[in-house]
Amino acid sequence: MKSTRNLHPEVLDMLRAAAELSETGTPSLWDIPPQMARVGATAKARIWNEGSVGGVKFEDLIIETAGKQLAVRHYCPDDRPARNAAMTYAHGGGWIVGDLDFEHLKLLKLCAWSGVDIFSIDYALAPEHPFPEPRDDVVAAAKHIESHANDFAIDAQRLAIGGASAGANLALSSAIKLRDSGTTLRAIALFYGVYDLRFTHPSYIENATGFVLETRAMEYFRDLYVGDNADRWTDPEASPGLAILDGLAPVFINAVTNDPLFDDSCALANRLAEGGVLYEFHEYANTVHGFTSMSAILPHADDAIRETATWLKRQLDILT
Repeated sequence: MKSTRNLHPEVLDMLRAAAELSETGTPSLWDIPPQMARVGATAKARIWNEGSVGGVKFEDLIIETAGKQLAVRHYCPDDRPARNAAMTYAHGGGWIVGDLDFEHLKLLKLCAWSGVDIFSIDYALAPEHPFPEPRDDVVAAAKHIESHANDFAIDAQRLAIGGASAGANLALSSAIKLRDSGTTLRAIALFYGVYDLRFTHPSYIENATGFVLETRAMEYFRDLYVGDNADRWTDPEASPGLAILDGLAPVFINAVTNDPLFDDSCALANRLAEGGVLYEFHEYANTVHGFTSMSAILPHADDAIRETATWLKRQLDILT
């Protein structure tokens, strides 16, 4: 395991607390049912999302799409124009946990600081709803927002998609699906995502333990999402980093050095370059996986959220 000496002090405090909890005999994530994992994730998310942000409001909606109902949270900047740019967003959580509250504070900030409307999608979770249903929910939501742009006062020519961790996997896979079906996106914002389910990159060994997300947890998530079947791991719809990426919108890559998933982001950047896709790669060396979703307890996350917001403003022609 790498040294933790260069991590932000608040990250070190969080890691110490997690280590102390582990010493009490608390079971590992992969030793409990996903339903129990959701209870724990919800409790943690309440702490991560304490606080409020001025200049933005939100509304919870139900949209009817692809023969099912999807819960969506629509974030709007207070000073939005009559028609605004919009981003469809998929939360993190290993495909098995998470909901509309999971990254709420982050999305309040991202909306306020970018000036972009954000639609956070409560997609179906594995193992009850395995691949490809979670991805299909995100695609269906993005298409619904595009086709109902007038209802939401959205400019259908300025659309983006984004996500974090497993949600970044869904966002990239959805962007490819949308490209192939004729939807034009202007931007793809990805936070510390998993793009290759084979888990063969060196960072899965170098950062296997000690930095919040562990490689063993990723194997557990993967098996619940696509099954313990190596043929599924190489399916480019499940591993979008293996897909044909030519013709995608510009991509913002947020990557954390101390993360099993770090090399996934590096490999994705190389594949994007090979495909002639514009991208920005932002590496964060003093923190851990998931940090932008924990800004209530990790204040350094605000800098990364602002960097993403600035990039979105530029890509989506936000003039404020």
